Amino acid sequence: MSDPSFPVLALDLGGTKLAAALVSGNRVLERRQVPTPEDRSPDHIVQTFMALSENWLERVCKIAVAATGHVTHGRVTAPNRQTLPWTDVDLKTLLEQSTGKPTTVLNDADAAAWGEFRYGAGRGSSRMM
Repeated sequence: MSDPSFPVLALDLGGTKLAAALVSGNRVLERRQVPTPEDRSPDHIVQTFMALSENWLERVCKIAVAATGHVTHGRVTAPNRQTLPWTDVDLKTLLEQSTGKPTTVLNDADAAAWGEFRYGAGRGSSRMM
């Protein structure tokens, strides 16, 4: 189910909030947000994301995550241990196992830059900095 007419589940992993949205092209169809829970273990964060996206998973073709910290091949290491005590957490695999959906995990600043390039201030540019 990789039909572009299906929305994407966009997840935002931050030290102060978790957000989930159904996104189709440049439109946010629905959005939900909660404060980042006190239990910041990877399993609990994934459970919280699943609760936030309740009733949406059957509608999406894939998942995209914007995560605080360093992200390499879907693995997250957060430099601020106070906000997210993660070192080399394979968030991509955890979400794919929980949802059965292909998942991409990016650093949140990289994800924001890509969004601006594709749909915002950088749209139509061949380069953007």
